[in-house]
Amino acid sequence: MNGFLLAFFLVVAFARTPALAHDLNRTVTRDTAVIIELTYPDKSPFSFESYEIFRENEETPFQVGRTDGRGRIVFIPDHSGAWRVRAFSEDGHGLDFTVEAGAERLDVESSGPAPGRLSKTIMGVAVLFGVFGIVSLFYRRRPA
Repeated sequence: MNGFLLAFFLVVAFARTPALAHDLNRTVTRDTAVIIELTYPDKSPFSFESYEIFRENEETPFQVGRTDGRGRIVFIPDHSGAWRVRAFSEDGHGLDFTVEAGAERLDVESSGPAPGRLSKTIMGVAVLFGVFGIVSLFYRRRPA
């Protein structure tokens, strides 16, 4: 029985290793954002269309993407100044304009770091030892 428990423990401990590559960490930050809403003349939203945002006097985009379902572009500038926004659709509609934006922060809140892989592994081992300890209490041999 002890050999089985050891083998089971080793299989469980090493079976988790490939799944570590799928971990993601997250940080949530609330900051001052620029929100641009684009609509057609009939007030319908410029939904899911391409856009590019450029810093002043730069040719490489600071941000690229698609507008959301309500035709909004949201970005957080990293410095004050003029920002060039270029929005366009495949059928030829589009705009190319400049927006003045600042980099002042109103409220910054980020989540704590996610538990690391080592701490997750240690927790898993501790849970396994706890489960096997409880199981061994019920199945230990009693003297006759």
